[in-house]
Amino acid sequence: MISRINSRIEIKFRKMVKSAIAEPTSIDLVTLSSKKQSADLIEANLKGSVLFSNRVRIQEYAARLSANHAGDFLEMGVYKGTSISRFSGLYKRYGVKKRLIGIDTFKGLDDAWSNVDHLDAFDLKGNPPKLGDPQITLLAGSVIDVLPGWLKENEVELSLIHFDMDLYEPTKFALELLKHKLKPGSLVLFDNLHSYPGWQYGEYRALTEVFSDHEFVYRAFGPYQCLVQLSHVNE
Repeated sequence: MISRINSRIEIKFRKMVKSAIAEPTSIDLVTLSSKKQSADLIEANLKGSVLFSNRVRIQEYAARLSANHAGDFLEMGVYKGTSISRFSGLYKRYGVKKRLIGIDTFKGLDDAWSNVDHLDAFDLKGNPPKLGDPQITLLAGSVIDVLPGWLKENEVELSLIHFDMDLYEPTKFALELLKHKLKPGSLVLFDNLHSYPGWQYGEYRALTEVFSDHEFVYRAFGPYQCLVQLSHVNE
């Protein structure tokens, strides 16, 4: 099974190279290489995990799994609120009541992310979207500034955390701060764990530095996304 999947990955990778522009730039080649390296990561962790073709499907899967666990939903990196609103709707469909908290600067990404042509993306000029959903609470500011105070003021148990900040530093900061709020069975969904240039130094690096291999298992992969589930947490 794995050998057949690996063969298909190799064939697809060769086709991608052939279908690239006649004289691919170094950026084209780095992007293709990052996808091949990501495919190796996914293949090595296929046992016990499932694959999804897009962001929506893996979010639906994460919501369904987390609906069976007590605790709130926390999203870091909200942008226009599409994902957090989707999760809210899914929990309602499942008949589950959860608080959904979103944290974002609403000013976009800084220049520390290595993806291609990302500058000025996701910038709402600091204005949170108006979602009109009483289950959702949005907090404006950086995770480093906002999260510690919010945790001190609130009793928090988390069933699912959705990371969509893309960057290493705030992701690691949040994971370290939230680790003791997670229990075996808690889920963490990363929106950009792999498949872009430099992915090894972003969310993936934060995950593997904060949690050892025996503390989590891979549950699902999307085109860029990854869902992990805590199996054991060392304080």
